[in-house]
Amino acid sequence: MTRNSGGILVSDDTAATHDNLVSYNVVSDNPYACGITLASHVSAAVSGSSVPLGVYHNTVFGNRSQRNGLAIGGGAGVGIFASIPGAMSYGNVVAANTVSENGLPGIAMHAHAPGQKLSDNMIVGNTSRNNGPDTEDAATPGTAGINLYSLVPAAGNIFSGNTVTGQENGVVINDPALVQVEFNSLQARKAGADNLNTTPVDATNNWWNCGFGPTIPGACAAAMGQAVEFDPWLVTPPPMQPLL
Repeated sequence: MTRNSGGILVSDDTAATHDNLVSYNVVSDNPYACGITLASHVSAAVSGSSVPLGVYHNTVFGNRSQRNGLAIGGGAGVGIFASIPGAMSYGNVVAANTVSENGLPGIAMHAHAPGQKLSDNMIVGNTSRNNGPDTEDAATPGTAGINLYSLVPAAGNIFSGNTVTGQENGVVINDPALVQVEFNSLQARKAGADNLNTTPVDATNNWWNCGFGPTIPGACAAAMGQAVEFDPWLVTPPPMQPLL
């Protein structure tokens, strides 16, 4: 799927969208949006609903998403988004995808308004490399592999077994709920994990690009921001997912 406006869109404009599998696609060079998007929107009139209906329990597995959104200054490889108050994008699984050279972070999750639900998503076993920074209210301090931004508490999101390379930041978190970032290979040039909120981030048992964990400035990927729990850490990198 290439040279469209965006790649694949899973949304709730006409009905609740759930229990779908998006797998083994190559989504590349779509200049005006993300490669794969799971987004809760304003309901279309045909739905008969005055509130968003939800995007939930979908699985995005084994896709390659690359070079998307570059014409507009940013589109994620995979995006999970909530648009208006009441929007719901929750309980989704993004696993074993390769996301590279996209305009925004490889995997981006945004909830911008009160009353939104961006909880219980699992981001597992993905490879993210050479992606861009996030922008506006979800801005990251430089390029990033994964970014979670939520104005309201988005509980239960898990990031595990991912490999992040070629970016300044591995996983950037701005969420007033506890987030788990564990068993990842954080091969970032600057921060392996950066917490832009004050709520704790459980970032134990990660590889910080060296065997000393994020304890030696300049030698390993750092743990930045407040309340990032990183001890214990891995002293050897976890197995990398095969490139798809």
